[in-house]
Amino acid sequence: MSKKTAFDRYLWFHKQVKRGKYSNAGDIADRFDVSQKTAQRDIQFVIERLDAPLHYDSSRHGYYYTDDSFELPSMWLHRDEVIAFALAKRLAATIPSQQIKAALQDFLEKISMHFPSAGEFDLDNLEKKVTLKSIEYFGVDEAIFNKVLHALIPPRTLEIVYCLPFRSERTDRRIVPLHLLNYMGEWHIIAYCGKMHKLRHFMLSRVRQIRFSERRLPVPGNLPTIKEYIDKHFGVFTGKSPVAVSLRFSPQASRQVKEQVWHPDQKLKWDRDERLTLTIPVSDFREVKREVLKYGEEVEVLKPAALRREVMREIERMGGLYR
Repeated sequence: MSKKTAFDRYLWFHKQVKRGKYSNAGDIADRFDVSQKTAQRDIQFVIERLDAPLHYDSSRHGYYYTDDSFELPSMWLHRDEVIAFALAKRLAATIPSQQIKAALQDFLEKISMHFPSAGEFDLDNLEKKVTLKSIEYFGVDEAIFNKVLHALIPPRTLEIVYCLPFRSERTDRRIVPLHLLNYMGEWHIIAYCGKMHKLRHFMLSRVRQIRFSERRLPVPGNLPTIKEYIDKHFGVFTGKSPVAVSLRFSPQASRQVKEQVWHPDQKLKWDRDERLTLTIPVSDFREVKREVLKYGEEVEVLKPAALRREVMREIERMGGLYR
């Protein structure tokens, strides 16, 4: 019986008490071949974490319910499921909303009572063992983030004042948020734009004012899917007509790049000098060029010639800054 879980012990003890058997820690220990201390911890867990109305009757040497209608929770989570929730909370550190983070914390506390081994497993300790750090991220006003979030389900029309990238110009837009995206540390809202009459994405860090609109903006039914829009406008491999880009890395950088997945269809080839050549399909050079510049002298563009020329021109312009 030692292989039985804590949940099995809780359930058996609960049934015994419901039947008026006045069971105690000794009964649990004998039934499941566990120590007296373990059995007593089980009872304390049922009392403290499951709010069971248990009372000890010294004359009968056992427990009974002061409220016969009490039942154990109908849902029980396994260890891996609770770990997944705890990790999700840690990953939620990137969400710029204390309100959402607090709600997630409350949710975790509520579901923890459905975890059979919660008494033997410290969720707080797990959280302390996981840290998330971002080298680069963009600050977002919490009130703006929350308003966008509440406009997603159901979709509601927003009026925003937006600061255009690389310009000081501001523009007023009426939008219907359809999808929230975190891309490389930057929060974007993909929305139907009433001014452009198509899907557009807006950086939340550039939204200066926001409010719910009193005028509903109808969304056409013939828009691209969100996946199609993201595939086209985000990522190193955007667009519909990709070309093969080959990058040759130094032996030092190769050891790092070999562990990365740049694209599901990427190809890796090693030469005798322990240099790795990475070949990937790319449709827009802007982001892959930034990746190349990030590695500096540790990478060389082999093809296409157009990307190689772009990188050379960028390096020349950079060199001009330091002359």
